[in-house]
Amino acid sequence: MYQNRQESKKSYFSLRKKGRIALILVILLAIVSSKQTLLFSTDIQNSRFTTIPSNQVFHESIEIASDNDFILQGWPGNGSVSNPFLIEELEIRSDDECIRISNTRSHFVIRNCFLSSILRQYHGTGVYLRNVTHGTIELSKISGLGVGIYDRRSTKNVYRNNTIEDTWDGILLGSCIDNIVANNSVTGNQGGYDIHVLDSRECSVLGNFISGIVFAFSTNCTAGCNSGLVEGLNIYSENLTHWLHRIYDNYFNGNMLGYFRDTSDLIIDGNLYSQLILVNVTRAIVSGGVFRYLSMGVQIIHSADCKLSDIVSERSLQAGVNIKSSINCTIINSSMNENSDGVLVSGSERIRVEGTKLNNNSFYGIGVDTSNSCHFIGNTISNNWLGISINMSNNCTISENDIFENDKGIVLSSSNQSLITNNVVHKNEIGILLETTTSNNSIYWNTFIWNTEKNAVDDGTFNSWDDGISRGNVWSDYAGCGPYTIPGLAQSVDRFPMAIGFQIPNVVIPVLLIIITTIVLLYSQKQRFRELKSSKN
Repeated sequence: MYQNRQESKKSYFSLRKKGRIALILVILLAIVSSKQTLLFSTDIQNSRFTTIPSNQVFHESIEIASDNDFILQGWPGNGSVSNPFLIEELEIRSDDECIRISNTRSHFVIRNCFLSSILRQYHGTGVYLRNVTHGTIELSKISGLGVGIYDRRSTKNVYRNNTIEDTWDGILLGSCIDNIVANNSVTGNQGGYDIHVLDSRECSVLGNFISGIVFAFSTNCTAGCNSGLVEGLNIYSENLTHWLHRIYDNYFNGNMLGYFRDTSDLIIDGNLYSQLILVNVTRAIVSGGVFRYLSMGVQIIHSADCKLSDIVSERSLQAGVNIKSSINCTIINSSMNENSDGVLVSGSERIRVEGTKLNNNSFYGIGVDTSNSCHFIGNTISNNWLGISINMSNNCTISENDIFENDKGIVLSSSNQSLITNNVVHKNEIGILLETTTSNNSIYWNTFIWNTEKNAVDDGTFNSWDDGISRGNVWSDYAGCGPYTIPGLAQSVDRFPMAIGFQIPNVVIPVLLIIITTIVLLYSQKQRFRELKSSKN
């Protein structure tokens, strides 16, 4: 499910050996100087071919594969400890790698350079570092490339006061230790990540203006004093240690990012925060809050006894609420609309979603994976790909929900011994689907009507479609005579089906009882009055 879709992004661009382009650059410079029309699109001109300070000079791509290459190529000092190397005031354009440095231990500084692509927008890398220590990139501008800065297997590098714009990914760190990303501006990102720290430790992201940060499979990192975080902070991993970071004073949408870890007995006003992440928290109550345009609105991770009420989480790139490896948590009277997924639950137990609206999400209204004994009661679920999806999860309850206009209303796969009752499932393409690996689930007293392809499909084994006594389900395509055959490989039947006209909604039953009781009482009083009158006569 979600983990498979999101955590698999570990490689970004194939980094090919660069070719020299000096001749092309000379030709381009000649064209500009003669004021002829550039043969590029207007968008590319506007986004990348900006005015370059007069002190920068054109240079071909740079490749340094050892400390000795700095000397052989004639790079001067002062990049620091004891006058190392400086690469300064250059303009380099390449569709591959503008600057590539690998396998060095000398201190060096890349300063006040302009790096961009030539013809192929969102291709190539501004600066690619691999197995490097004590490198600094500062006061440079990187534009129009696939990746601004890509650093792998490096230690104690610093990237500060740079402007990275109109790239696909901003700054990527992979398997790095103790690197610092500070006071950079990353804007106009076209689909990747502004700052992504992958499989790294003790790295710091401080004081940047960015739309989002990702810590994936990383440990003991810091994110502080960042702003402009439209997408917020996203953390990927199943392992608790990868969620334990130092997060402070990050602001976006006018509010602070709320990150709570290793604590208990919290009462949180969600209106004070633009995003909420609870990690290793016990007994927390979150009331209110509007979370919009994030990567994920609210995340509850390795926590217990947490309750969300009256929250709104909308238009997240991934989930409105993500609950992972947690126990006995509740979402009540909330709204999850227009996200990729409304609510995602994985590796958890006894999760409850009640009285919540889950509409217009791209994939799941509620998506459940490897989570047992969960309850989904009284929700409105519409216009999602799958309304409720239960995968590899047992003993769940789906009850009293209104599920309509999804591709599939309810889907069970590799899930057993769940109860599906008192739901109204209508106007989906398929009302309910039990896949081949499901068994021993009970489905009764539901209303399956006007689903356009099939009201139900059962490809599993030993699933029950009535209560075994007198109650089955209401079917819009039931002819009104005999059992109702469920389409699918299982050849299941509902032995006590009902047609639409015979349905008595649950809410009507207590009303009828009150009316009947009132009539009986009135009749009894009338009879007693007659008896008293007769005795007097």
